[in-house]
Amino acid sequence: SSSRPPPQAKRTTSSADSFSPGPEAAQRASCDQSGTQMTLFIAAACTFSVAHALRTPPRVRSSSALFASGGPPQYDKIDATLVANERVGRATNLLRLESDAPLDYRAGHVLALEVEEDGEWLRGPYTVSRATKTTFDVVIRVCGRKSEVMAAAPVGSRWRFGGKFHVPILEGVAERASNVVCLATGTGLGPVLGFAEEAL
Repeated sequence: SSSRPPPQAKRTTSSADSFSPGPEAAQRASCDQSGTQMTLFIAAACTFSVAHALRTPPRVRSSSALFASGGPPQYDKIDATLVANERVGRATNLLRLESDAPLDYRAGHVLALEVEEDGEWLRGPYTVSRATKTTFDVVIRVCGRKSEVMAAAPVGSRWRFGGKFHVPILEGVAERASNVVCLATGTGLGPVLGFAEEAL
């Protein structure tokens, strides 16, 4: 059967820079696929009543869409300070960053996160686990140069981030839903827990 053509790419903002995964992303993906070999396989199930679930089907706004075609997505850079760096599992760290500007993230949003090493900014996409108006958390898998630099970064170090891609998990819950079951593996557990905190 014929397949649909891919959707057209849409930019989120006027760009200060673009995010392009490059070879590091391939290395990270390879490491993620080997997660089961490292027995870092976590399943989380949460069942709860959803009092204020949002619309169905989920709305995909142009400001939160991330497509593979049409070049890398564009984003404006925002400075931030690392305020916590905690090892939460084997080769897994939870990072908390405090933004220099007000935030509007929710669990499930994807952002571009940058850390500096020897004058070079290393960047990659990470999913927000939880967020406030001034801070956000991400869980990283330590695999490859970029994530090793991130995991070794000291509290107080200066970082950059930007973009707001994909749709928050809660927006994917049908309005009629009364119970939700969430399954996650590895670093995916972070956004699921953040989503459960939002919903409850």
